[in-house]
Amino acid sequence: PYGLALDESRGRLYISLWGRAEVAVAATADRKVTATWKTEEHPNEMLLTRGGKYLFVANANRNTVSVFEAEDDRPLATIGTAIHPKAPSGSTPNSLAASPDESLLFVANANTNDVAVVNIADPGHSAPLGFIPAGWYPTSVRASRDGKSLWIANGKGTSSKANREGPAPG
Repeated sequence: PYGLALDESRGRLYISLWGRAEVAVAATADRKVTATWKTEEHPNEMLLTRGGKYLFVANANRNTVSVFEAEDDRPLATIGTAIHPKAPSGSTPNSLAASPDESLLFVANANTNDVAVVNIADPGHSAPLGFIPAGWYPTSVRASRDGKSLWIANGKGTSSKANREGPAPG
């Protein structure tokens, strides 16, 4: 498994299965898988909304995020996260965060060095609003509790190009 999301109120653990393009749904009480949900290739980080209504899954081998209506155990939508809707696979969405009011989803696209900002007020009909440039290979994105800041961790450097001089901490 690559990612986990826990819904304590419903006694469920969601587990992304990278090699199977699925999310396993496990009952925490008896530690058994009760269902599997199809995603696109290489599901990784997941985000469960407050109250456990929606589960968002970043699909690293596609330019997409799968959306599930977790309360009803059903797929809801697939959101494109590439700068152009017809771009070939390769943006590598790998991290997710939501605004405090859960109206915006932030998706770190590692290979295109950006963060997609997606309107998820209606998760079944979501689309990117725009893109925030990031450093080289953003691997994690998080929003502050007050919604005034967005933090982006870059896996390979401080800018969107290679560090020719190698790592230079500090």
